[in-house]
Amino acid sequence: MNKRGVILIFDVFINALLPILIGVFIYRTSFVNEYPLIKSYIPDALWAYALASSIFIIWNRDMNYFWLFIVILFFVVFEILQYLHFAKGTGDMWDVLIYLIATFTAIIINKFVKLYFYKTNTTL
Repeated sequence: MNKRGVILIFDVFINALLPILIGVFIYRTSFVNEYPLIKSYIPDALWAYALASSIFIIWNRDMNYFWLFIVILFFVVFEILQYLHFAKGTGDMWDVLIYLIATFTAIIINKFVKLYFYKTNTTL
């Protein structure tokens, strides 16, 4: 495997798979039951970050506003469906805020990774 392939696999692992695994771990472990805010919001933020990061990785770290809008729309519609009891869960505006914060965190990290990692390794 060439250097670019290794970097891409590492990128997907760090920015997409690892946040989901950490979120599942937090959601499934019993010690965080004492901290309902952590159990409720951190896994949500991590999967939202992973989804937004995946979109950036797919588009070679270029800002694609259409897909970014679709991701944010997906978050809002998902919460509305929960609020209306068409989807399992509790519709909550705080969840939407957490999703937006996670998405904007992915945007900032995406810009950093593109600027300092991919641009400096032009031989990949």
